[in-house]
This record gives sequence, structure tokens and C-alpha cells, in this order.
Amino acid sequence: MQVPSIRQLFIALDIDKSKSLSATAKHFPMSQSAISQSVKRLEEIVGHELFQRTSSGVFTNELGGIFLSRCQRAVNRLQFIPSILDESKKHNSSLIRKFNNTGLRCMAASVEAGSFSVAATMLSLTQPTVQRAVNEFEMQCDCRFFNRSSNGVEPNWKARQIAKHIGVYFREIEQAIEDVHDRCGLTSGYLRIGALPLPSSSLVPEAVVKLLDKYPDIRVQIVDGPYHEQLASLLHGKLDLIVGALRNPIPSREVQQETLFNEPLNVIVRSDHPLTCSSGLTLSELEDIEWIAPRAYTPARELFVQLFQDQGLQVPHRVVECSSTIAVRGLLMMSDRAALLPARQVELDVKQGLLCVLPIELPSTTRPIGITRLIGVKPTSAQEYFCELLRCNQV
Repeated sequence: MQVPSIRQLFIALDIDKSKSLSATAKHFPMSQSAISQSVKRLEEIVGHELFQRTSSGVFTNELGGIFLSRCQRAVNRLQFIPSILDESKKHNSSLIRKFNNTGLRCMAASVEAGSFSVAATMLSLTQPTVQRAVNEFEMQCDCRFFNRSSNGVEPNWKARQIAKHIGVYFREIEQAIEDVHDRCGLTSGYLRIGALPLPSSSLVPEAVVKLLDKYPDIRVQIVDGPYHEQLASLLHGKLDLIVGALRNPIPSREVQQETLFNEPLNVIVRSDHPLTCSSGLTLSELEDIEWIAPRAYTPARELFVQLFQDQGLQVPHRVVECSSTIAVRGLLMMSDRAALLPARQVELDVKQGLLCVLPIELPSTTRPIGITRLIGVKPTSAQEYFCELLRCNQV
């Protein structure tokens, strides 16, 4: 999606405030005709008129108000950059006005990739173009952001913080255009969902199908992977939300969590496992079997360890650590191992007679499942509808 330049946004926001093309022309400074051309190009990118020209001034129309309210939120994200560089530069708009979209994108991509050449591939640019844009950004900020080496570039702390705000900035601008289209009955754009194992099996797909019934032109991306990778993507504006097991404590002050429901864990084995013939199973009988354990430092792994410790039993050490539902399923089918999973995650395999949920009570193995989103980011109508579907389909 093409997005407006930073200069175009500042000009539009200034016109919204001053209600005058001539006043805005003095603030930049530019000719009044150049200001008019900037507004025209902005409206072409958005696809709709945003301003109403009258004899008493220039005023935003309804669509302009929708668009610029979101753009102001985006610009506010860039306002964090001066304070990251130096607290005394807080709210330094003159620095931000020097930035351009290419420099911001190259900066964020280089931080993510740790390599100018990989960043160039990500952006469909040449490596010299990316390196030149990053060098210019560093000169504008009067700060070095990367340690160069033969293996690539290593971003420092300031670079990583700035990259997060850049990512959210661009996502806010995309959503500003989506908001305008939605108001005109042309809902489109993206919904990027991070789905952890349980939600990816049924909860998220069911909600996506219903979402597309109402918004058929929304392009949905469902991304799986380890939680820490999804959290990083959320913080950088590459995901709109994460659906899955919530963390305690919350892993970042920049996110908020909403509990949808509490999900108990169960012992899952293949349908003809020897333990399926046992009656009155106890936890002590599970102590010596081989396990497929959740990844370390996840809520499910903590519950796995706690389950045995609370009963005074030895925590199993002969484990295969795995977070892939497909791989866990294969391991269960081909061995006498057991896994600690929500019954709903393997519901289809149980119905087909491939896997079995052992009839044993597991105390204190309930974990909250919910939605994780960035604080302060306003959801689009499609995003909010998707979250409402998750709330309705939680059981």
C-alpha cells in the first residue's frame, strides 16, 4: 500500500489546525500553490477528498477528520524518536520533518534483518540504497545506530526502540486509509493475526471465516511461531494482535491482555496407548512415561513442571520439547509418549479415533487464553469485529 510522505502529513495536519493554505505556506515555508499540490497528491493516495475549500477557509470534511485523527496518532509515534535520542529533544518536530519514508523503512528493516543486504531484499531495493538511507538517517539524528562488522550490522538499544515506533507509525497510516475506505463502505486492508497453538486449531479459523463473511475484501494473514517472535512483531506493527495463552507477568508495558476463557490441560496419547487400558489412573503412573513437553518458559511448560512438583513427584526429564502441533501429533501417533495439551486442540483427532484424552484430573493446570494488543492503538472496524467474534466463540 502506498502511504503519504511525512511532509504531506505535516502539511495536512497544519491545514487542519490553521484552516488556511496561506498560513500553512508560511509555516513550512512553501508557496501556496505547492501546498495545494501536496494536498492534492495526498488525496490521490487516500482516494478521496479530505478538505473542503470555502471562502472563509479550508476545513476537513468527515473523511478528512477520520483520516487525520489516525495520522496524528501516527505522528505521535515518531515524536518518541527525539526523546529516545536525547530526553531534552522531546517533542522536537523539526527533527521529525527531516525524515522520509525510505529512510524510516530502511532503518526498521535493517534493525529487523541485522544486515543491509537482507534489508535490501526485504524492501526490493539495492544494498547501496539501503545503506545510504540509513547513513542519512543517522546523520539527521546525529547518532550511530549500528555496529558494522563482516557478519552484518548489530543494532544498538536506541535503534531497536526507534524501529518499534517506525513500524507502528506505518501501520497507523495504513489503517488511516483503511478507516476512510471503511467509512465509504469499501472495507479492505489487512488483518495480521498472531496465533499460538490452541487458537490456531479452531478458535481463530472459525472467527476468520465469519469475519470474511462480513468483510470479504479483508486480506487476512495468520502467523504462527514462538511467542517471543510474535510479541516482537506486535511491538513493531507487523501484527495487529496475538491470540493465545496470556503471560503473567505481562511481558511488556506496551501491550494489554484480555482474557477470553480459561483452558484446562489434559494428558493426550495415541488411541491404542497402553495407559488407555488402565482404570483409575493416578499422577504417579505418569511419572515414568516419556513426554512431549511444551517449550521452556511458556505458561504450559510451567504448568507441566508444577503439576508434578505439587504432587511431590519427580519432574520427567526424558522429554521431547516441541511447540508444533503437527510434530506433536506425529510423535504421539508413532510412540508411547504423552503430551500435555488442551483437549480442544486435538478434538478432531480424538473424534477420528487417532488420539485419546486420558481420564485423569490434573489440578492447577488451567491457563488463561486471550487477546494481546498494543496499548494506545485504535483498532479498525474489522479488527474490532474480529475480536468480538473471538469473544462470542470462546467456548
